Amino acid sequence: MDKIKSKTKKAQGHIEVIISFVIFLGFLVFLVIIFEPFKSPTNPGIVDSVLVNLDKKVGVSVKTISINLNAPPIRCIRFDNPNLTADSGCTPTTIIVKDKDEKVLDSKLDNSMFFVNTNNQKFFTIYCGSSLEAIPPLPLIGCTELTNVNYSLGIIVEKNLWSMEKLNLFDS
Repeated sequence: MDKIKSKTKKAQGHIEVIISFVIFLGFLVFLVIIFEPFKSPTNPGIVDSVLVNLDKKVGVSVKTISINLNAPPIRCIRFDNPNLTADSGCTPTTIIVKDKDEKVLDSKLDNSMFFVNTNNQKFFTIYCGSSLEAIPPLPLIGCTELTNVNYSLGIIVEKNLWSMEKLNLFDS
């Protein structure tokens, strides 16, 4: 008699686990029915139009130009390239120069003459965009003038990015 009672008590533990598992599965099915996670949006065109309009409101155009020095690294350089300023749309207030490690370098644009404190780096990138705020340049004097042979320009790449400033204005 004692053996029969002990076997039924062991079986009760399994039944409790099975009942708990069934309740858990029932809860999951309930959540799936209520929230319908696999249902597609009623009109995907609405989502697309919202993204397009949002991109128009907060998007900005930024152009990047990479420059590689063919000469040994120099602390400060200056070079004249009127085509670069005309093609990129760079102005003295909308230019930022970064090195290969994405550190901002002191730079200045005076008409078509670029001045860059390269920190003895051979590669850097010029960023131009209407929403960029140039860092006021330090006086760059004693810069070595480069000829077209001493450096090579990469292609001008235009990217549409979202501006944090416009996002904050859009939010408020």
